[in-house]
Order: sequence, then C-alpha cells, then structure tokens
Amino acid sequence: MQYQFPLFALAHVLAAVLSLVLAVMVLTRRANSGYLQFTGILLILFFWSCTTFMEVGALDVDGKRFWSQWQYL
Repeated sequence: MQYQFPLFALAHVLAAVLSLVLAVMVLTRRANSGYLQFTGILLILFFWSCTTFMEVGALDVDGKRFWSQWQYL
C-alpha cells in the first residue's frame, strides 16, 4: 500500500493526540464517577482518528477499503 497524506489529515492526528492525552489525564484523576466510560469513549475516538488518518492517506482502493473496515469496527 502506498500513502500520501494531504494537509487536512493533520486534523485527524491532532484529534488522536488530544484524545489520548485526555484519556491519560482522566485515568489519573479518578475523583468523578463515570471516568471509566469517558476514558473508553476517548480511546475509541483515538482509534477512529488513527484509522481515518490512514484511510485518507491511502492511494489505492484496497488500502482505503482495508482502513475503512477497521475504522468502523
């Protein structure tokens, strides 16, 4: 598979990094109830952002289909 990432794909990288940082922050501060569910949502957002980034950068149809299937797992 070949990849070429356009400039707007950086938004997905930013979203992935932010959601991972927030998930770690939420896990370290367990004072509020529902922290586990919120951490799960943030980790799912991290996974989705990473796979969307890879799908956007894939040049061939097989690569886009592969990442699309993982994206909506």
